[in-house]
Amino acid sequence: MKPNSETGMKADALHLSNQAGQAVVFVLAMLSVILVSVVFLYQAGRITTEKMQLQNAADAAAFTASTLEARALNFTAYTNRAMVVNEIAIGQGVGLLSFADELKSVKKFFYAYVKWQGPF
Repeated sequence: MKPNSETGMKADALHLSNQAGQAVVFVLAMLSVILVSVVFLYQAGRITTEKMQLQNAADAAAFTASTLEARALNFTAYTNRAMVVNEIAIGQGVGLLSFADELKSVKKFFYAYVKWQGPF
């Protein structure tokens, strides 16, 4: 129902004047909620960034340590292989010297056999 009289308009104006300022309270409440949300999001982003930087640093340290360990193990493997080759070479040399020494003995025994058999 719409008031047609002048007193009805005054009552509506009086009623509206009592309502003034209610939106300000709602706006202030919403601004405070938005402000707290923005601060929370900023802090969460900063913490996430720090966590990612810390994880990257830990990954880099682990990679460096594992690379150094792998290089040390490779050096040990190469050194072991060189030692084995050296031992094999020494064994070959000893075998050849032993063979040459045996040839001297065979020559001596061959002459002794020929003397025992007599001339051909």
